[in-house]
Amino acid sequence: MKTAHLILILVVLSGFVVIGVSRLSSAPTETAKPPRKGVVAVAAAATKSAAVTFGNPPQGIGPHDWGQWGGSSIRNNTPDGKNIPTEWAIGSFDKAGKWVKDDSKNIKWVSHLGSQSYGNPVVANGQVYVGSNNGGGYLKRYPAAIDLGVLLCFSEVDGKFLWQHSNEKLPTGRVHDWPLQGICSTPLVEGNHLWYVTSRGEVVCLDTKGFYDNKDDGPAINELGRLFDVVKNEDPAKDKLPEVLKNLKEGKIAPSIADEFKAAGVPLPEKVTIAPDGQTYKLSFTPASGTKRDILMRMEGPRLSVYKAINIDDKDEADVIWRLDMMKPPLSISQHNMCSCSVTTAGDILFVNTSNGVDEGHINLPAPQAPTFVALDKNTGKVLWTDNSPGTNVLHGQWSSPAYAVLGGVPQVIFGGGDGWLYGFRGEASKSGHPELLWKFDCNPKESKYVLGGRADRNHIIGTPVVYDGLVYVGVGEDPEHGEGVGHFGASIPPSEATSVPNWPSTSKTSPSRFPTIACKR
Repeated sequence: MKTAHLILILVVLSGFVVIGVSRLSSAPTETAKPPRKGVVAVAAAATKSAAVTFGNPPQGIGPHDWGQWGGSSIRNNTPDGKNIPTEWAIGSFDKAGKWVKDDSKNIKWVSHLGSQSYGNPVVANGQVYVGSNNGGGYLKRYPAAIDLGVLLCFSEVDGKFLWQHSNEKLPTGRVHDWPLQGICSTPLVEGNHLWYVTSRGEVVCLDTKGFYDNKDDGPAINELGRLFDVVKNEDPAKDKLPEVLKNLKEGKIAPSIADEFKAAGVPLPEKVTIAPDGQTYKLSFTPASGTKRDILMRMEGPRLSVYKAINIDDKDEADVIWRLDMMKPPLSISQHNMCSCSVTTAGDILFVNTSNGVDEGHINLPAPQAPTFVALDKNTGKVLWTDNSPGTNVLHGQWSSPAYAVLGGVPQVIFGGGDGWLYGFRGEASKSGHPELLWKFDCNPKESKYVLGGRADRNHIIGTPVVYDGLVYVGVGEDPEHGEGVGHFGASIPPSEATSVPNWPSTSKTSPSRFPTIACKR
């Protein structure tokens, strides 16, 4: 199979603005409802050169595929190719929104995204994956006007939509899940498995084949997918809920909601079995496909929520293998505005930055004991070790992504912390369940200070550390909504087993504004 002979370009339909080449970047802030669609466009093929040796070579994908953020675990975001197109024209769209290819240059295909796309695309084994918001409205049960974080899967050959993983907004609002931001992380793909961090603070593992293999891979099976809600209306004349509940108790479906089932993509046949269980009703029927369909209807506060058990007939839905909710115990994180880590892996270990951060007032840290850095078994989601080295010194959020490389013969996972420090841990499983901190480095000047909403010269790490030729490069900066902080960029020399370096404990109370522990070239 010929794979990844493509350069991906994001375009915003409102102005046909090219945002990025070989990756997707952010689109302008959008507040309109429903959100306008963006598109992902794919440029014509380039001539490929020999493969590059990575710190952790991508597994289970084509030799020139792009299976994770930065292309590999060292995050050196440089494509391996010759004659990569540097000029293109997206073309135009007719009144119906259909792409007119004749007006384009070096573009293979175009597919709609949401109005904002902070996720970056990866290309692996003939499929393209990218995070966005729900402006594309690909699923009937989630029209474009409903705000979601979605991971979209397209065919690499022609841009055909294949499936979507949907994430409803967190009820706590923008402090944890900012409106219209969609999915801000980039997935990792190996073989038929995909891992990413959702907007709900979950790490999920998906089957890249979706339900096209006619299997519901587990242990997570028969996942519930919301179809619609019947909400209590204070005006009795407009309130459908009493009639709907009365009919359910009588073993019937109220005519007033039959059309809502159809609109959500699950039309009901005449024969439906209804089993009441308190305030929950279980419906089942067998459609023409022969695959039994289960529906769950239950009271959730002032509303009756209606779900389907996702099954192999739902080809446009993602097949979840396992999920870990980092916001629930035992991790109990409190992400600030969004989770955005793009995970990486070494062997069977998955490395994650949790995005644990401050509250809406930007002063208090709601979960100071929650981990910042996590290692998981990528096959099961089991937590192997955690670390919260930034402790109470988190300045704002923790949105960086880890890198992994073997440096000086030592496997190392390198995390950027919300305290402005770069941390290097032994990149292996730990028999004790505790990570081994190899080194840490303060990426800010010793005299720097963090100032909320001003020109701070002390900053947290948002960018991803990049490993190249034995050095680790990283930049620090401030959220632009909080003022134009003074940024810094540096290259550090990580210690190896042959280097005598103090093993700084992760519980150190040393101020994060002092004592760089390793040399830095600027």
